[in-house]
Amino acid sequence: MKKIIAILLTSVMLFVVPVFASKQNAELPFFEVRLNGTSVESSNRQYPLLVYKGITYVPMTYHDCRYLGITTDWDSETSTLTVQKGDVSCAYRAQEQNDPNSSQCIVTECDFNIVVNGKRIDNSKEEYPLLLFRQITYFPLTWRFAVEEFGWEYYYDSQSGLSINSGNQYIHTLSLPHFTGNAATDGEYYYYIGDKDGKSVVY
Repeated sequence: MKKIIAILLTSVMLFVVPVFASKQNAELPFFEVRLNGTSVESSNRQYPLLVYKGITYVPMTYHDCRYLGITTDWDSETSTLTVQKGDVSCAYRAQEQNDPNSSQCIVTECDFNIVVNGKRIDNSKEEYPLLLFRQITYFPLTWRFAVEEFGWEYYYDSQSGLSINSGNQYIHTLSLPHFTGNAATDGEYYYYIGDKDGKSVVY
């Protein structure tokens, strides 16, 4: 009986150890990060930016991806995540939560298939692998991916922090005097909904 229990415990340990080994420590950025000119504050963000091995990681949520001009697709049959630079856009959304994030976070390396711009990525061999945090995939903002694959403008220094400009068109959040509501710009003109003679009018 004792021998059977020992064998069972050993079997359980063989399954448990790899799961814990895949978990790593990441942290919130201690420097400013600007994406397309917007300062990203991670303290209360539901999916904050993370730093792993000195590299900033961005959450691949629906809005974050499209804000940066990339698309994602998940194939459940082959367990494949496809990431593609595309002609998409979206307004920035902070997606804040009530409770502040801890400065230290536990992340897991992605163990599924990954394709970036038609190229297969072996995540197990990547120095800065794609990560999972709160069931969301996180992408490393390395020069290789940010500049070479996605064509973004990439700048970092110790004083101003990290700045990424994706170059795609996106909706800006505006603050106009004496106005509350939604506004948009095409890069030259600003448009907002106002009121004239009791009717909504676009200015």
